[in-house]
Amino acid sequence: MQAIEYASANQMRQEYRARHDRLYPARPVTRLVIPASPEPKLPRRGYAEPIGPRKPTEPRHWAEIVAVIAASNGVTAKDIISPSKVRPIANARFEAIYQLRIEKRMSWAAIARCLGNRDITTVRSAYFKHVERLEARRG
Repeated sequence: MQAIEYASANQMRQEYRARHDRLYPARPVTRLVIPASPEPKLPRRGYAEPIGPRKPTEPRHWAEIVAVIAASNGVTAKDIISPSKVRPIANARFEAIYQLRIEKRMSWAAIARCLGNRDITTVRSAYFKHVERLEARRG
């Protein structure tokens, strides 16, 4: 391809502008659309009685569930997480595993991590032992 010789810089700019306009046509002008004003908000309805403090709900965090179960069984949350095999602590741990699985729908691995990095099969075994104990109580 042969190079084009221009007589002046001005001629080169004009040639470039002509090619540019031919290859890249002007874009259409975008109109700015102003949204309509928002509809007025309706006034809020009043309550029949004043809103008091929140009613207690089920514990939401796994540590709260463990603490509640520990208190109801007369042990501490640290005892439940500890590797202790003393029967009252183990029973409280079984109940905690059961409640975490039922209420929080936690996976076996998540429960195992929360309760002292236990083996998953240990957690599953504890869960099913507690289920058997509950069924035996019901008769």
